[in-house]
Amino acid sequence: MTPDNQTRLVEGIGSTIDLSVAEVTAAQKALEKQVAQMSSHGRNLEDSLRIAREKIATLEDQASTMSSHGCTLQDSLRIAHDEIARLTRALTSHLNVSRPTLARFLPYRARYSLTSPSERST
Repeated sequence: MTPDNQTRLVEGIGSTIDLSVAEVTAAQKALEKQVAQMSSHGRNLEDSLRIAREKIATLEDQASTMSSHGCTLQDSLRIAHDEIARLTRALTSHLNVSRPTLARFLPYRARYSLTSPSERST
């Protein structure tokens, strides 16, 4: 091989190496950019996960509070229902006792002119 051919061969190899280095450098820069973007996305994802965890904790606290209030409300409603039932029984019992008593009293009222003070003033 002649010295000129060797020089051209070495220059060709050098150009190929330079081109390969340029391509590798460009690929490395592209990868570094992608790594930076992935790191940024990772940080954003971590922030989103942290916020989501905080929201979940807040919602769990709210659910616990609502459940507690729900139990309190159910207890209050049960107590009110029991009281209404008790008063209904008492009123029914009173009416059942009062009607016969009133029925026995009405003939005497008419016979002896038993009137209430409000009836007398009219």
